[in-house]
Amino acid sequence: MKEWNLFLDRLKIESPGCFAQSWTTGYKLVRFDAQNLYLEFTDPFAYAFFKEHLVPHLKKFTNANGHLIRVHAQPPSCEKRGEPLFQKPPLELEISSQTFPTFETFLEDEHNQFLINLTKNLPTSVATFNPLFLYGSKGAGKTHLLQAAAKYYQSAHLNAVYVTLERFSEQLVYAMRHSLMSDFRKFYRAADILLVDDIHKLASKNATQEEFFHTFNTLHMTQKPIVISSTSPPSELKEIEPRLISRFEWGLSLELQKLNESSYAKLLQIQAKNLGLDLDQNHQEALLKRFGTDPSRLIQSLQALALRFHLSDHKLSSNILENLRDLE
Repeated sequence: MKEWNLFLDRLKIESPGCFAQSWTTGYKLVRFDAQNLYLEFTDPFAYAFFKEHLVPHLKKFTNANGHLIRVHAQPPSCEKRGEPLFQKPPLELEISSQTFPTFETFLEDEHNQFLINLTKNLPTSVATFNPLFLYGSKGAGKTHLLQAAAKYYQSAHLNAVYVTLERFSEQLVYAMRHSLMSDFRKFYRAADILLVDDIHKLASKNATQEEFFHTFNTLHMTQKPIVISSTSPPSELKEIEPRLISRFEWGLSLELQKLNESSYAKLLQIQAKNLGLDLDQNHQEALLKRFGTDPSRLIQSLQALALRFHLSDHKLSSNILENLRDLE
């Protein structure tokens, strides 16, 4: 139907947040008369998305004479019969911080000491800047810092919520598909501090961008600290709405620099102690030689080594790399 397609094309330009990648495949156009359009939905997610994001714009859907065209949406059959939309557990939102690293295991140097102190004082600094936008290359320690902050504030009895952007997006789709949006919003908008990892993965996720925009606004207006990490500064983010980019730039953007290779030995010692590993000089040199070009790989090798250490009755081979062949 020409008018409907033209309306959607126009809306996609004016309000890109109204479009998820797959919602338009979840319904079919049943019939159209002079001032009525009838849609039949087959997918609960598509129907939920339609109600959430399209219905508010339908007052702009008019014919060539300017008369309103009424849209009648028939829900999926399971909703019509009053049956539950899913047979799954409720929306899982909490992420346990039990295994999160701490500030004590984060290697401080002259480049990041200020940033660590800043992260430890978010509630008192929120009036000066918000959000705190951290960017840096892989292995710079962004995830470690955000998770350590979440654990730090939770121990102070604050509702600090850490989430990766991918998990936020997956939860959003699940909530929309199963009519759990009120639970989703209540959880994130009640946060005392929100820490979002890998915000660059918002690219092209239009529905997620729309929801994150409103979550951000709610927290910002109530002066709740927001911490965001990315591989690049806000001005270099791609395929993210300008209104979100501008909000990311409201606060303070700081680069988290990757450690110098000379610092890797100290990082190795701190992480090994935290994992209960007693490594001699030969062990340390072997690990640094094999994994010492990437902090993430170095920490991963230690974690794997700790597991094998505890499973082998606290014994390590003299050739420590023999214990890590599967990481080669």
